[in-house]
Amino acid sequence: MKTNAVLVAVFAGALATAGTVFVQSKPVTYLPSGWKLQPLGQTSQTGNLMAGGELSPDGKWQAFVSVGQGTHSLYIVDQTTGATASKASIPAGWIGMAWSPDSRTVYVSGGTSNSIVPFAVDGAGLATRQDPLKIEGFTGASGWFSGLALVDGKLFIASAASDALLKIDPENGQTLARLDFEPTASPFDVVDGKNGKLYVSLQGSGRIAEIDPGELKETATMPTGAHPNDILVQGDRLFVACGNEDTAEIFDLYTLSREERVNVRPWPDAPAGSTPDALALDAKRQILYVALADNNAVAQIDVSTRGHAHIQGYIPTAHYPCALAVLKDGSLLASAGKGFGTGPNGNADKIDPVAPQGYPYIVSLMQGTFSLVKPLSQQELASATKSVLALAKYRPNVENQPAGAPKPGSNPIPSRLGDPSPIKHVLYIIKENRTYDQVMGNLTKDGKPYGNGDPKLNLFGEDVAPNHRQLARDFVLLDNFYASGEVSVDGHHWSKGAYVPEFMQRTWPQQYSGKPAPRLSPNLSTPPNGYIWDRVRLSGKSYRTYYYHTTDRANTDWAAARRAGARDYQYVEIFIDEFHKFEREGTMPSFMVMALSEDHTSGTRPGAATPQAAVASNDLGLGKIVEAISKSSLWKEFVIFVVEDDAQNGPDHVDAHRTVCQIISPYTRGRGIDSTHYTTTSILRTISLILGTQPMTQFDAAATPFYNAFRNQLDLTPYLARTPKQDLSAKNPERAPKGLVDTIDFSEPDQMDIRQEQALNRDIWQAVKGDEPYPGTTRRFGQPKRIEDSDGD
Repeated sequence: MKTNAVLVAVFAGALATAGTVFVQSKPVTYLPSGWKLQPLGQTSQTGNLMAGGELSPDGKWQAFVSVGQGTHSLYIVDQTTGATASKASIPAGWIGMAWSPDSRTVYVSGGTSNSIVPFAVDGAGLATRQDPLKIEGFTGASGWFSGLALVDGKLFIASAASDALLKIDPENGQTLARLDFEPTASPFDVVDGKNGKLYVSLQGSGRIAEIDPGELKETATMPTGAHPNDILVQGDRLFVACGNEDTAEIFDLYTLSREERVNVRPWPDAPAGSTPDALALDAKRQILYVALADNNAVAQIDVSTRGHAHIQGYIPTAHYPCALAVLKDGSLLASAGKGFGTGPNGNADKIDPVAPQGYPYIVSLMQGTFSLVKPLSQQELASATKSVLALAKYRPNVENQPAGAPKPGSNPIPSRLGDPSPIKHVLYIIKENRTYDQVMGNLTKDGKPYGNGDPKLNLFGEDVAPNHRQLARDFVLLDNFYASGEVSVDGHHWSKGAYVPEFMQRTWPQQYSGKPAPRLSPNLSTPPNGYIWDRVRLSGKSYRTYYYHTTDRANTDWAAARRAGARDYQYVEIFIDEFHKFEREGTMPSFMVMALSEDHTSGTRPGAATPQAAVASNDLGLGKIVEAISKSSLWKEFVIFVVEDDAQNGPDHVDAHRTVCQIISPYTRGRGIDSTHYTTTSILRTISLILGTQPMTQFDAAATPFYNAFRNQLDLTPYLARTPKQDLSAKNPERAPKGLVDTIDFSEPDQMDIRQEQALNRDIWQAVKGDEPYPGTTRRFGQPKRIEDSDGD
């Protein structure tokens, strides 16, 4: 596997101030998605999911705040060197910051703490937290305080969860006035236009509101692309990043009209997925920088001539850039919210269950970075742009013909979009939170180890999950498959939409680190092109949903049975009865999607099914579905995809993103082991090729289809479901309270934070393994060495 050569801007020695150390950028890093990183310039570590970059009025400091998992912190950065002058913790924060006119105080929006937090900043940049301004009338996440501005001695803060803009007295925190926007407008950023007006990006409504701060009333509106987030004003121009639209938009504040809309994708004709989410302006050179979070890059745009903005090139960053600033000498300071990902964690090759090393939870592994990049010459920027294109997995035209596609007609998965497939019906089953080793770690076939598993980490063997394991033997075993998401909030979106909108990416780490969950309206949570069933509908094909919170073409009996507490092995009968009805009537949908989630388990909660019984119920449900379909007259035209929405911190000896995926079809029976590197989006890409639907985003377009898992020959042998030896009715006994485990809400999967999730994982392990020490989590960066780079580099 070769390493792409990337231009690196070399600084004269490392910078070290107040603990900041900028070092030369790392070699190429591989993400589980198959995309690669090699940021330009020099890099230092910060907190994760940084926001801001607000310049102090005296021009000395840039203020950032890390607002992801764990402890939130304010960073005061030297505007000359880019070094961190000081760092101060904050109980909970969010994206809003505002400086006092004398540059001696910076205010930070308190997010879920329902407050505004002032910090005193001295001449050396040392920030000292002051008493918070508590905003009355809000509890939990009912406010979710966001963008913030200070105008004429008053603070103006967006309350995203209550769709309001508040006018606050900075002396005592009293609310002086309130402006309510339309429901689910979700105000995000607030800026002072320096023209007697405020401007607020309404992320849920797709518009910018102009506000009279004196009377606190809306005076005008400017429609934008979807998910307007970061905004900045220079003179009479307003710039806005539109996260779900992949555009940077420029408005004339005299006419309130849009001057230009710049498509910021590195490949203009690519599907959605670049995610612009932060802006910075080099006023001297009239260069606009736009962070492209999901492309791991920053776009450099010349805006010197009004009406003629043009992209000059792209600068590679670490993972998920989400905050930018320009220093005095024109250097770019780019903060990547996820840094170099979630690993390595010190021992990526094996886990010692006897002497565990304290492997941390996936969310707590995320660290952000600053990258410091000197102004680039035209030649240097051209080289940097080539690097951005090379590091990406996406390539132009892969929507129509995937990279490495076989000869047309040689595989049941079409080589080109629109070519016919002998497979006419797809069932897509999404399950909950297991790693590969938990289910397949001790898998054997013919008395020999089968696949790349670690027996020490297996939780659910032949007595509990006989169908999962036999299906792996009979059909195809995928032992190098990785979840695209880290947890269920993003995992389900990757599983059904091949994308996670920027508001969700920014907020789920807060939710999983013990802070209240944000309000998520459909406007904020829906990907740019909807979900896989929306693509099926647009293609004119039929579909049926047996999934969470869906109403369109949904089986209502299925949802009612789930709400009533039916077990997986029981309510799959609803699907099977309807399946036979479709078969008799000749109305089988082209696509069906199902949630089958009891393998999440309820841990050892008293009176609930034991973890083994819960997984066995899930296993039997799957076996019954496969038996019914494989015995039907339509089996020769069917494929069933089964995947965990995420692996959420279960132990796995390769990487905790590695999870169970199964492909069950007459075209995969007897295929054996397929160790090709696949991800969640590989499922969506393969479905799109089978059904002839367009990919939804850059990520399913670029994903590796399951060509190697299929053979161009039929084996119609039906599958006979196995009955687990585990007692399905086994219940957890009464016990003394277990603290965090007993605080979890099990009414829906994954209603928990980091500490609860860690406690549940240990609880399940101990319920199965007894006193054997919990092994923790393994991270591995890059694909296992035996896997070839799918780009052929």
